[in-house]
This record gives sequence, structure tokens and C-alpha cells, in this order.
Amino acid sequence: MTLSGTLEHNNVYVIAHESANQAILNIANAINSSVINFSGDDALALIKGTVANPVYIDIFGRIGEDPGTAWGTDPLTTVNKTLVRKSDVTHGVTTNPESGFPTLATEWDSYPQDTTTYLGWHTFTPGMPAAAAPIFNPDGGIFSAPITVTISCSSPGVTIRYTTDGSIPTETAGNIYTTPISITTTTTLKAVAYGNGYSLSPVAQAHYIFPINVATMAELRAGTPGVYYRYTGTAVITFQQSFRNQKFIQDNTAAILIDDNSGAITTTYNLYDGISNIVGTVAEYGGMMQFTPLADPGPAVSTGNVIIPQEISLNELVTNFEEYESELVRVMGVSFDTADNVLTFTNGTLYPMNNGLMNFRTTFYDVDYIGMPVPTGLWNITGLPNSRVVEGNLFTARFWADFSIAGVTLPAPVVTISVQDNNIILSWEPVTGATSYRIEAADDPYGTFGQVEITTNHSVSYPASPKKFYRVIAIQ
Repeated sequence: MTLSGTLEHNNVYVIAHESANQAILNIANAINSSVINFSGDDALALIKGTVANPVYIDIFGRIGEDPGTAWGTDPLTTVNKTLVRKSDVTHGVTTNPESGFPTLATEWDSYPQDTTTYLGWHTFTPGMPAAAAPIFNPDGGIFSAPITVTISCSSPGVTIRYTTDGSIPTETAGNIYTTPISITTTTTLKAVAYGNGYSLSPVAQAHYIFPINVATMAELRAGTPGVYYRYTGTAVITFQQSFRNQKFIQDNTAAILIDDNSGAITTTYNLYDGISNIVGTVAEYGGMMQFTPLADPGPAVSTGNVIIPQEISLNELVTNFEEYESELVRVMGVSFDTADNVLTFTNGTLYPMNNGLMNFRTTFYDVDYIGMPVPTGLWNITGLPNSRVVEGNLFTARFWADFSIAGVTLPAPVVTISVQDNNIILSWEPVTGATSYRIEAADDPYGTFGQVEITTNHSVSYPASPKKFYRVIAIQ
């Protein structure tokens, strides 16, 4: 949930789930059933900046940890309770805890579930004011050359302590800041301020990233998880979908899946665009190597690239799956074990191929072949090898145009088009060796054609439309 604007002094902002009781809904400033979808074992965070490079204002729980049912023990627990911040808490938790919820007992009071007495207002009785959080210049980001960072604080006369090893500085821990700090490698800088008349400031932190340059996808795939890399070559997008902002990219050495759930990449790309200078980390999930981008790489460096998929057998794909993972390949001579001219493709479903040798999975939701009959016979299919935690190694076509009939290519039917009673009539002479004919249509002759039907007839009729392009393919 994105917040903007200014919250006036002595004011509060209440966000409620749509299923909350009416007393809560009556005083809510906003209804949001996504961010307030809390079951007791979920961390919450208030951040400034972007999800990809956040500055934490406050953290509830521990981000990335699943405590089971909840943090804490009854009566001070994060499930089925109303928790109210203690009145003497002066600032939020600005650094994700190492483990657990260490401030649950020291910063929160527990009341029965749906206690609304304290909702919409808060008593604040602090002691001396906290020092202002230190400020870094430059702030964190991606860098290609060594930098020097200065730290300042708007509270006069304070002492600043900082760390570069990930630990949290305090009044007694960390280096006392006296001169600018030289940073040459990926570093997380944390700092606090304190002094006479001030309590300890919130922890300020910034992440300075110096990625390792790699020129090929093969080098990127061989990278170490958690290390930042910059891919300096040019990779071509072979498929993209809105789910988790995923993109499959490849160069002439290998391919990888970009999993961009945070939306770090904001540029809009077209299929077969070339991209470069993407920065992020690699990790394996469900047996599949993935790349998580840190920032937007900018406009495409090339467009309309031509990718000629490698032609391989299904046995070769099964035997050397890692070599082809995420790469656009054409698998030759594939048949679907359960195809019967009735079964159709549905989202997220497995279809065994070649007597169970490997599964085809409809991983890409609502592409144009969803709802179409699973084809019988022998096919050559262009697609992307992918894997999942439960189902293992899989193969998925991007769209219907990726399917072509295997074997001898029959001549194209010579089609005659006529109009009768506001219908378009397509007719053709029989093609020797053909057992049926697949009718495909598109709104653009250079776009993707989708299957309309498969027929054994030699003519078909469709309602006339302002613009439609048809093609008839003979099937052996």
C-alpha cells in the first residue's frame, strides 16, 4: 500500500481490513484487505522509498521469518490479540531483527481481540527527545567506483557511531564518526546519534552496492547467491508475463528467468527486445535459477531480435535439463499421452508427453491456447524449460504459434473466400495426404494466429467481421 501526503501532528491514520468489525470500520481512514491481511505470523513494515531499496520507519515482527502460529506467548502474542504501542516508545524499529520479535515485550501492551478503545488515538509520554537519525551523503545505491560517504545529524552537539559489518551501533558499540568513510565494496552502513539532552536516535542505514560485472548469461547463472552482479552483455526477452513481472531472457551462452516481484524494472519492453546492464542477485527456487533485479536497466538496447531455437529431442531435454533451462528451444516429435480430441488445456495443469517421459505444464496463465483441445498426433513444440518445487522439471509453450505438426509438411490448401448472407465462406480443394484441416485466425496478419477449429470438411463459414485474417493448414 502506497501512502503519500502529510500526517499532521497529534493525528493518526487507521487502516482496516474489509472484514473487520463495524466499530473498527467506522473510524478507518482506509480499507485495504491486502496489506492488512494479517494472521499472526506475518511481519509488517512501514517504509520510505521503494520496496527494492527501502528505508524502514518501523517493523512489526521479523521480515522473512515464519514463527509458526505467532510470535510471543499468551497473553503477549501476535495472534488474536489487540496490541497497543507503549506510550514511552519514541521511535520505530528501523532494522530488521536478527531473529524473533525482541521488542514485543518491551514496546507493546496486549488486550483482548477487537479492543477498539485505543484505536484512533495514542497517548505519548516520552522522556527526553531522541536525536535525529543520521544522514548519509551520498545515500545508498549502485556504484561502479569507490566512494566517500559523509555522515551528519541535524541534532546539535551529538556523537555519531557507525558500523559497516551489519551490526547495530549503540552508544557504546560501533566506530565514532570523525572523518568521511571510504567504501569500495558492497557494504551496509548503519549509524546512530546520541548526546546530552537526547536519547539514542533511530538507526539510519544505507546499502552501497558494487556489483560484479559479468558479460554472459552463463557467467550469471554460475554466480553466488546473495552477491550482486551486473550483466553487461545483451540478452533478448523471449517471453514475459505480468505474474511477478517475470521475463525470460537469453544470450548465445545461456538463459535465465527474471523474477521481479517487487517491480524494480519499470521500463516497458516488447518481445525480442534486447536489454543490458541489469543489476541484481541470483538464487535457485524450486530447482530453477532465477535473477532478482535491483533496479530498472533503462530502455531496450535493441529491438526485433531474431531468436532461432535449438532443435532437440524430448529425451535430450530430460537428460540435460540444466543446459536448456529458461532457454527458448524447439522440442521435436512430441505427443500428449492423454490427448483425445476432448481434453482441453487449462491453467496450471500437467500433461504427460511421450509415455510420461516429461510433463508439459500450462505455467503461463491465460495464453491463447488455454481452452483449446490438447492436440493429438506428433508435434514439434517451441517453448521454455522451467521447474517447480513439487512438479519438478517441466516444459511450457508460450502461445499456440509455438505448436507445429511434426513429420512431412503438406502443401498449403488453396483457399477461396466468398461472402454469403453476411457470412465469410472459406473453401478449398482436398490436399493429398491430409486427414483434417486446422483453421486459424488473427486480427493482424503479422500477429499471433489462434486456432478456431479443426475440421475434416473442405469449407467453413464464419460471421463476417470488419477485419479478420484466416489461414488453413492441412494436417497429415
